[in-house]
Amino acid sequence: MVRWLNEISKSDAEEFGEKSALLGEMSKFGFPIPRGFVISYDEFDKAMVELGPEIRSIISTANPVNFNSITSASDLIKKLFQEYEFSNDFENEIKDFYSKLHIDKNEYGNVDSNAFNFIKAGRELPFVSVRVSNNSSTPKHHSTQLNVKRTSEIISAIKKSWASIYSSYSILYRLTNNSPFPRAAILIQEMVNASKSGDLFSANPINGTGNQVLIHARRGLTLKSSPGASMFICDKQSAKVIESHESKPNKYYTKDPQDGTTALRTLEEEFKNIPVLGQKELELLVKIAKDIENRVGFPVNIEWVIEKRKFHLIQVRPTSNLFKRKIFSDQFQNRFEKNIAKGIPASAGFTSNKMVLVDSPADLERFNPNNILVVNSFNGQLLPYLLQSSGIIFRKEDISSFGAVVARDFGKPCLVKTKVHVNNDFEQAELNASTGNVYGPEQQSQVITEEPKIEGIDLSGIHRNLESIEHEITALNAKLTEARSQNLLSEADREKSKLISNLEWEIRELKDKISQHLQ
Repeated sequence: MVRWLNEISKSDAEEFGEKSALLGEMSKFGFPIPRGFVISYDEFDKAMVELGPEIRSIISTANPVNFNSITSASDLIKKLFQEYEFSNDFENEIKDFYSKLHIDKNEYGNVDSNAFNFIKAGRELPFVSVRVSNNSSTPKHHSTQLNVKRTSEIISAIKKSWASIYSSYSILYRLTNNSPFPRAAILIQEMVNASKSGDLFSANPINGTGNQVLIHARRGLTLKSSPGASMFICDKQSAKVIESHESKPNKYYTKDPQDGTTALRTLEEEFKNIPVLGQKELELLVKIAKDIENRVGFPVNIEWVIEKRKFHLIQVRPTSNLFKRKIFSDQFQNRFEKNIAKGIPASAGFTSNKMVLVDSPADLERFNPNNILVVNSFNGQLLPYLLQSSGIIFRKEDISSFGAVVARDFGKPCLVKTKVHVNNDFEQAELNASTGNVYGPEQQSQVITEEPKIEGIDLSGIHRNLESIEHEITALNAKLTEARSQNLLSEADREKSKLISNLEWEIRELKDKISQHLQ
């Protein structure tokens, strides 16, 4: 079953998922929601009649303590969904809804069919996002497909979204917590060309405080690889900023005006010293958070974008899973006085153990279960170690990042955007992830006095090589942008062009890391 988003409401959650139902409900109250349509659980259930037995068999081979087995299981399930074939009737229904998406029903709803078809023919089909809609309140567990165009791409994106229910992380999470895999409705919405984007929590997820609103904001689109977000904690009644942490990256992601693909851009000079959100924008976001929380009756996590100074809400979901653990201040022993790290709490709690600094894969050899792990940022290779740790300290990341989500999902005390004041492991450390402080002894039996030196590797040469590659990729991006604007790229090459765009940012990050060693 397929329905327009603005035709469903909160009562339709059992058919279309709570995320879509809440958005539909909010649209009826006048909140700005991009146009879209929703595919009910029925289609997913039909697919599972055919695929379910084999999926369950594959899941039975996955071992939570062997991440390779989980990755293999996820890859096999992904292939099953890729090969699944929809009925002609379903594909035609999707085609029909998609062809009408860019036309305002309120404006053209009463015209005859011939006139309506004429209007459709004269309009460019829109780019859309495709994401899972269900009753799960676990953010970042499922992938979102952005900048999708054409019915064939939407069909493929639906299969990818379904497959993300069985991502490596989702399998690990559900096996570890003995929780069932959810069903998946699908939400398809028009893409908004965001000048700013982010998310907010109507109750502070760090400490569970209900009278505070936590807001993340960045310029451009919010993607997995987006530069860090600025964070604002505001009083829910006055909207006054209680605490803020500004992030000032010089790059941002935006939609290419020619073909709608995602492109990495350099921040214009005029915006470099201007906060990403002004007070009026913060006040409006706090008001939206309060209004929606009051209407649904529980704390919510809201994803938002700003396009040409207009707010749009693209996701609303409950956040009840963030407040399961009670944190007691008397857990903190405060045996040590030396402050060895200071960061932003992302998952409250306390732990005491050895603290291991990880700058390279070789450093993980010093890690033992229940140690406190210190890393720059999250990546898949670190996941097994994070789950074995008693606490996690990220030098980078923000509290909406996937690494922070992992910490909250598994009840690990966690800090983000952490300034580490030492360059060595500590045999004993106390992580207080309620206050954001890490303490250790003034003297310790085993101290690594300096970072391990890399012998026989010319870092300056690697830096020069990366500069050369960066120059080549920048030039290639320019050519690809021009080719996209003239529709000269095949579907496969369009996907490759997105990869090239992302690589430009990643290479710059590598250069920065090497520069730190060269200083």
